[in-house]
Amino acid sequence: MVLDKTARSIYNWMFSIEQGIAGCALLYMKTSRDQEVELRFSVAGAICMAKNSKEFMEREKP
Repeated sequence: MVLDKTARSIYNWMFSIEQGIAGCALLYMKTSRDQEVELRFSVAGAICMAKNSKEFMEREKP
């Protein structure tokens, strides 16, 4: 899926060093003044939060 590949590219570029949810929230706050950028990066942020949540849940399984 093209969107998934693009999202992964954005994710890898923004979070080449893993920053998790805090990094997403910080990026969202930094870009919130520009509506267009806010939309794009909030989507990327949501994807990265979902990814981190999934990885966290898998790590925390007994």
